[in-house]
Amino acid sequence: VDLGMVDIDTIYNGAIGEEIETEITKKIEDELRGIKGIKNITSISQTNRSKIVIKIDIDKYNQDDVVEDIQAALQKVSDLPSDIDSDPVLTEINTEEYAVVKIAILGPNDKRQRDAFAELVADELEDIKDVLEVEKNGYAEREFSVLLDINKMNQFYVGTSEVVSAL
Repeated sequence: VDLGMVDIDTIYNGAIGEEIETEITKKIEDELRGIKGIKNITSISQTNRSKIVIKIDIDKYNQDDVVEDIQAALQKVSDLPSDIDSDPVLTEINTEEYAVVKIAILGPNDKRQRDAFAELVADELEDIKDVLEVEKNGYAEREFSVLLDINKMNQFYVGTSEVVSAL
């Protein structure tokens, strides 16, 4: 389902919020002014990033036409800093990008049984054709600690890198 929203992200590493505002956000907003079908524009200029969210009036205008006009306006913005990380990225926001179902797996994690079950559930969900993404939060990947006996390593002429590659 289309929400009638688009997002324009521009990354400019090393720039402070005020610089992002004047050098990127305002210039893009100026090009967007006058496009028919834009209901409102909200922007955030922060360190390293400009984010502009555009609400399209989908009741009165064709969303695809308005998005094309927005893309054309972005192409006209020519005086952005030459050292920005990448050109502004336009993304249409739709319901596929939002979680529909959240599942919590709770309980003790004796012998990593809960983590193994969470991994099994995630694998099963990822196999479903209509599932776009499975995101695990609060889940710790399994880690191992290996204690090396320097004397034994020296005795057998084995280095740390050899142990790491063997693992």
